[in-house]
Amino acid sequence: MAIASHRIYTADDLLAMGSQAPYERWRGELVEVPPSGFESSVMGGRLFVPLYLFVEQYDLGYLTNAEYGFYLSRNPDTVVAPDVGFIRKERFPLGLPTRGYCPLPPDFAAQVTSPTDEARPIADKLALFERAGVPLV
Repeated sequence: MAIASHRIYTADDLLAMGSQAPYERWRGELVEVPPSGFESSVMGGRLFVPLYLFVEQYDLGYLTNAEYGFYLSRNPDTVVAPDVGFIRKERFPLGLPTRGYCPLPPDFAAQVTSPTDEARPIADKLALFERAGVPLV
C-alpha cells in the first residue's frame, strides 16, 4: 500500500471519487489499496457467504463486503473498507444510512491478506481498527 499524496483529503473527497477508486483514507491521507488477487478474493468470498447466512438467519445486523467504507475516526477522517465488515442491527434503530459511508466503526472486521501484501501496512490497518474500538478484527 502506498500513500497516494500528502494532501489532506476529507471523506467527502474520497466519496466523490466513486466506489471504484482504489483508495482508503487513513488519518486524512489517501492510501492506495490495489485490487485483490484471485486467491484472496476467493478466500474473502468463502468467509463472507457463511457469515452472511448466519447474520441473516438470526437477523443480527448488516454484513458488508470490501466495497463499503466505515468511518474509524474524524478530523482527520479515517475511512476503511474491510474485506468483510459487520455492524449490529441495534446500532441503527432507524435503518441504514442511505448515502455515504457508515458513520460508525464496525463491530467485526476481517481483512484477507495476499502473499504480496507487506507486513507494515497490514499492521497499521489493524492498529486503526484497534484504536477505533472495533471489538473483533
